[in-house]
Amino acid sequence: LSFSSISLASNNVDSVYVIPLREEITKASERYVEISIGEAERMEADKIIIELDTYGGLVDSAEKIKNHLNQTDIDTICFIDSKAESAGVLIALSCDEIYMSPYSTIGSAETIPNTEKVMSMWKAMLRNAAQNSGRDPQVVEAMADSDVVIEGVTEPGKLLNLTTQEAIELNIADGTADNLN
Repeated sequence: LSFSSISLASNNVDSVYVIPLREEITKASERYVEISIGEAERMEADKIIIELDTYGGLVDSAEKIKNHLNQTDIDTICFIDSKAESAGVLIALSCDEIYMSPYSTIGSAETIPNTEKVMSMWKAMLRNAAQNSGRDPQVVEAMADSDVVIEGVTEPGKLLNLTTQEAIELNIADGTADNLN
């Protein structure tokens, strides 16, 4: 919690609680997000920003973070500072809005191990998050499965990873921001 912060501003400006996730997604990350969201709720924050910069991590921890984000009544925004890869994709999609720095990426969400059972579950989880956030589930599924081919977007046998501009064009991200401020 020592790295979370709340920015309380003057009249007519929302209070914003920032939760940095700049690490591998682990059970500790999940607990950190749970505690931070609880603190934001107690402080009656208007918005929560997940500041995301991760290569990914544990699927079950990402799923629990998704659940915490979906269960709060506070508006959630994901700011991708550099990368939201693998498990980070699910976390980003679980927020109400996604903004990316001009030099960031999102994608490459294939699971390890890549068994049919694990992949099927993971793709359904990603599709569900995409559908619930109004984003294209096929584009998101192509991030996890190199067999998904979208004409003009992906190539056979290649996982999808998007730049900021591509993510905006494909309605995965809502916009760009130079920094967290």
